[in-house]
Amino acid sequence: MTPRPGRIALWLLAGCLAPRIAHAEPPPPFLVVELPSCLEVSPHEVRRIVALELGSVQLLESAAAAPGRTPRVSATCAPPLLHLRAEDPTTGRTRTRTVDLGSSPAGVRARLLALTIAELAATGDEPLEAASTPPPAALPSPVAAPPVVPAATAEVPAPVAPEEGALLVGGGASASSYRAGSGLTTLGGGLQLTRLQPGGLGWRADVAADHGAVQVSLGSVTVDTATAAAAILLAKRAPWLSLHAGAGLRAGVAHLLGRPAMPDRIRGRSQLVPIASLFGAASATVPVGGRWAIEIAAEAGYALVDVGGLVVGAREVSISGLWLGLRAGVSVAL
Repeated sequence: MTPRPGRIALWLLAGCLAPRIAHAEPPPPFLVVELPSCLEVSPHEVRRIVALELGSVQLLESAAAAPGRTPRVSATCAPPLLHLRAEDPTTGRTRTRTVDLGSSPAGVRARLLALTIAELAATGDEPLEAASTPPPAALPSPVAAPPVVPAATAEVPAPVAPEEGALLVGGGASASSYRAGSGLTTLGGGLQLTRLQPGGLGWRADVAADHGAVQVSLGSVTVDTATAAAAILLAKRAPWLSLHAGAGLRAGVAHLLGRPAMPDRIRGRSQLVPIASLFGAASATVPVGGRWAIEIAAEAGYALVDVGGLVVGAREVSISGLWLGLRAGVSVAL
């Protein structure tokens, strides 16, 4: 029996189309990753890293734009913790995970969160099945499961310097020396706040208390100071170090008390006087783990108010002219 010409043409056409239909690629699967506004990391950066870890999965920001029965990972803030929840409408399974981002350096929190989300979406009794737009009914195509992310990839790296925008709260010890007159040297300590703004600018405010004593011809004079300072900073940030330089104003009060060697014959007096100085400062902050860092600073200033103490009419104590200072302490990034 000889085939008709029309049937031959249909057979040839079917043979040309069959390979193309058999190799049709399904659309990429979807995964909803919902992140709250309370996060201190960039949601865009988190989703970018999740997409890299999960391969061909297409991420959506909201379930409203997702096809039906799309897997979903959502986050809830409970400072300092973050609760993650993965749901698969197809199987009805739900998995949860809690992450402590506050104990990690600010520079690695986005990556740590993204790796945890990827691991939560890809592991369990069975991987979460990612929904996709349905292929033609006659040509079903299986969707490959996302690769399993090993837990070891979420290890926290070595400490890094505080990031721009961080608020640093610190405290420590200080020493100051006045070069003019009697060469008064004081020791003390204080507390400070530092804000590093984006672009390299920042500010610093501190309060300090210092104590010193100087020997005079008829005994000694003790000097106690209480001051507050404000300064504008320029910052240079490196992976293991943050350098600051700036200038500002320090002002407060000084209490001078005379202590005669022979109190039965000589009377000592006290006075409370204002003091003020312009100063410049340079400091280095080195991270030591988590949000903690060690800071060392050097200051140099010039007293705007000339303060002195008289002993039998002669000036033997002074807080004036050039002074130098050193400060060392610890700080924590909030």
